[in-house]
Amino acid sequence: MGVALSPLLRNSRSGGWMAGRPTFSDATWRRACGGGNCVEVAFQDGRVGVRDGKQGDDSPVLAFTAEEWRAFLQEAKTGAFDPS
Repeated sequence: MGVALSPLLRNSRSGGWMAGRPTFSDATWRRACGGGNCVEVAFQDGRVGVRDGKQGDDSPVLAFTAEEWRAFLQEAKTGAFDPS
């Protein structure tokens, strides 16, 4: 079993954020789209932020540690999240 993912949710509309967590306000977002869905990923202060690309700046941001992000990518590459 890999690293348990425990994302920290930030809602950019409310500005709410857990203390000491990056805001991703100065981050450069990278976008990937497929099948009408878009996701954006940014790296800042040792964290990885993920948000809905269609909502852009209004989207909530999930923040992961680098270790959590690597574990997620590893599992995604194996097809662990593919629908049955």
